Amino acid sequence: MGHLEEIHVRVPFNATVAQIQKISADLRNLLSNELTLIQEASDGNRQAIYIIAYRYM
Repeated sequence: MGHLEEIHVRVPFNATVAQIQKISADLRNLLSNELTLIQEASDGNRQAIYIIAYRYM
């Protein structure tokens, strides 16, 4: 059985470019850490598909 995890991050409509870049970098690091944990927990035999979507309000 698969595992689904969603993370929703609210980005204010008036966010600066620097703020958006910081959020993006933080999410990229989180994703990298998650992928590492999945691989370590499964001895490299587990696959994962991640979809990253942005929706600005």
